[in-house]
Amino acid sequence: MTTATLSVQAHGHPIKSVTVFKSLKNAFGQANTAAQKAEVTRTFSVDLQAGQNEVNITGLSSRIDTRSVRVSGLGDNATLFDVMCTVSEEANIADADISQTVRSLQTKRTLLEEERSVRDREAELLMLYGRTLQGDHISPAQMTAFLDNFLERGQKNLEAKSELTERIADVDRQIQEEKKKAPSKVGQANGQVAVVISSEAGGRVDLTLTYIVSHATWEPIYDLFATTDKGAPAPSVGLHYRARICQSTGEDWADTKLVLSTATSDSISDGIPSLDTLSIKVVLDQYPKVAARQMVQQRAAPPPPPEGLFGQSVRPQQPQVQAFRSIRSTALNQFPTNQFQTYDHTVPRTATTDPAHEDEDEDEDEAELIDVPEPAPLSEPSTTVSASPFSMLYKVDRSATIPSDGKAHQVLIASLTFDACVSRIAVPRKKPVAYLKCRVKNTSDYRLLPGSVRVFLDEGYVSTTSIADVNAGDSFDCLLGVDTSIHLSYRRSSSTVKEARNAFSEQFKITSYFVETVIRNKHRSQISELIVRDAVPHASSLLAGLDGKVRIVLREPVALAEAKPGELTNVGDKGLKVRWVSKDHQVEGEYAWECKLDASEEIKLVVKYEVKAPVDIMWQESVVSS
Repeated sequence: MTTATLSVQAHGHPIKSVTVFKSLKNAFGQANTAAQKAEVTRTFSVDLQAGQNEVNITGLSSRIDTRSVRVSGLGDNATLFDVMCTVSEEANIADADISQTVRSLQTKRTLLEEERSVRDREAELLMLYGRTLQGDHISPAQMTAFLDNFLERGQKNLEAKSELTERIADVDRQIQEEKKKAPSKVGQANGQVAVVISSEAGGRVDLTLTYIVSHATWEPIYDLFATTDKGAPAPSVGLHYRARICQSTGEDWADTKLVLSTATSDSISDGIPSLDTLSIKVVLDQYPKVAARQMVQQRAAPPPPPEGLFGQSVRPQQPQVQAFRSIRSTALNQFPTNQFQTYDHTVPRTATTDPAHEDEDEDEDEAELIDVPEPAPLSEPSTTVSASPFSMLYKVDRSATIPSDGKAHQVLIASLTFDACVSRIAVPRKKPVAYLKCRVKNTSDYRLLPGSVRVFLDEGYVSTTSIADVNAGDSFDCLLGVDTSIHLSYRRSSSTVKEARNAFSEQFKITSYFVETVIRNKHRSQISELIVRDAVPHASSLLAGLDGKVRIVLREPVALAEAKPGELTNVGDKGLKVRWVSKDHQVEGEYAWECKLDASEEIKLVVKYEVKAPVDIMWQESVVSS
């Protein structure tokens, strides 16, 4: 049976649609370009002959996944027999065409330059001939005829050289344009697909070719626009939801329908992971038996939790007050306290061991070793992975053009309007300014994916921040800048005095701190809420062994000293409120004022506290990074 061969150039047929998948990033926030994938759908109208036909499609992306090619749309009149996909190692045909064009233009330029040189030589010869003429050998009539001819020939020579110069400049521009095309194209287009089709009657069919390519990715970006009304932020904001698309597949997506998917193209290719068996291995370290027993006794009777500043039980935290007094070493300081370690000759038991068996355990000379299999080493996760069983598709309404240049191109997904609540927050100990914090509620049906957000206030750029996953109905925060109409000043001072020496007790010194924050509202309207944050040292931050000697006492505000974690208490008669900022229901010294200020009003926030310690203990305040 004779096979009819049909050749089709891919660049002569438009791309119907492209679905770009979300790419995963590694622990360093970088995406693997091979894992950045998209699904391309093309249509080809071909005239089949009766019998067997082989359609050779060339000029496809060199990034094509040869195993992903599928053909559809043949109808009832044709049958698909075979599909073969290969990628040629030869140079890109398009690049070769560009190089050939440049060479042809350069040859043309050389010919024009040589022709201009001939015109230059013509002018020189005309001048040399004129110099040979002498009055003894030529009549005035002949001289007049020569001059007329000289002027005519010279004028034609100048016009010819001017035209040649312009033609050379035009060729130079064409060469530059062709050279610009070459580097702008990133990626090769050497993919080929051979489709074998059988048709009984022949005729035209619309062949649909779908395949996966790599080196194509997209990420969401946002532009948030906030406005002010009479100096106050408006209760709504605008959000432009965009997609930044980048591809270097070797194919230009011209006038194409784009679909953006939140799923990855191979999200289930690895299958369901299997769990390894976990076991416990007893490790015996070479430590003295006496020290190990002492360790067991101390673990069996742990010390009571330290008492908080205002009567609460607190957990040990990283200290904020550093002491430089040497403390006598104990067994707890000499040996590791890792609860997963055991020691030679004695296997520690938990603190719930029956007291009736403690003596019996101490008399044992050797521990009972349990023969358990050694587990494989466990690696701690270096990233936090959030997964969802759902994926979303964003279809771009208008056709878009994304060239294969490796550069980022933006397309608009949606323009949304959200409700917003703006509050003012100040941390004067760090910086005496009031920040405008905007809480935006996602009132749309869209799920906002993690991405960067550019914030604009009254068409002026403010900052760039980022958001995490924001589902419909959830909220996210962003800063709108600084409220310049709120003036803050922060002052902090301290003084130290020693108590009178007593022969029967240790001498102490008391360091008193005075913190004052002055706030002035320069707005012409009332500020309904201003939150001012600060912190004092707390008993939970004291070093082990000093909690009984170093005391911290909050003198003002009294209501805060007596408040429970998170409890909002009133201070004075000006509507001031203050509360502890609790973490895991524990107070760690951070507090927050909540203020209301009328137009042009000024208020003062005063905090006083004392640190009492023995005179021979050197200490200083330090910052604990959260």
